[in-house]
Amino acid sequence: MSIRDTSGQDRPVHGNAAASMQALSPRRRQWLYAGAGVAALTIVIGWLLSGWSAGSRSFDASRLRIAEVTRGDLVRDISAEGRVIASNSPTLYAIAGGTVTLQVVAGDKVTKGQALAEIDSPELRSRLAQEQATLAAEVAAVSPEVVSGEVTGRLRFKQKQPPGLRQSQRMSVRILLDTRRNVLMVERGPFLEQGGGNSAWVMDGSSATKRPIRTGASSLNAVEVLDGVKEGDRIVVSGADGFGESERVRISGE
Repeated sequence: MSIRDTSGQDRPVHGNAAASMQALSPRRRQWLYAGAGVAALTIVIGWLLSGWSAGSRSFDASRLRIAEVTRGDLVRDISAEGRVIASNSPTLYAIAGGTVTLQVVAGDKVTKGQALAEIDSPELRSRLAQEQATLAAEVAAVSPEVVSGEVTGRLRFKQKQPPGLRQSQRMSVRILLDTRRNVLMVERGPFLEQGGGNSAWVMDGSSATKRPIRTGASSLNAVEVLDGVKEGDRIVVSGADGFGESERVRISGE
């Protein structure tokens, strides 16, 4: 008698993904391929968007002020405006009867030794000469008291009095406090207050990166930089207030 083989009982077993895909209908395979493509595209777009949001905020360079870190002498000074008031105002009067003849009027330019008035009292002539002798050439004193936002200073000219100086004349002064030789410095700007002197936005190609720095003495126009940058680096000294909490931004037009 003949014995039947087991081929009729065998059933195909698909042990890998490729075989499984072959077992699916063509339409289902197309849907699976399309779904996988969409998922991959979504992942790539998400990755690009994350990178874009981290460093692609763009700001126009024309709205910023960018200054280069240089090495030189930092001069600390003070600039102020004031009004000229005579340190000593002679008072002319006659303690005895007589006639006083004035030779000048208020605001006239006078010179040392010039007669201001003619009186018949020798005592008053002597007092006038003493008052005129006290007028002289440098900073003699600065009042420590601030009244209505003003500090009073007393000046003494070392040589001749400047020509044209008159009572109540407005003037600008500059007082040199200190000079620091051969230091790294950069133009002073709002960045100093915004970062508390501890950070600054430093240019890196067409981008600006927030970097910790350490500052030192400052003058009216410049600030000393002790650490965090090197000579030739460029710092956004104004306009960085709109950068927000980003660590890196793009600067267009650079």
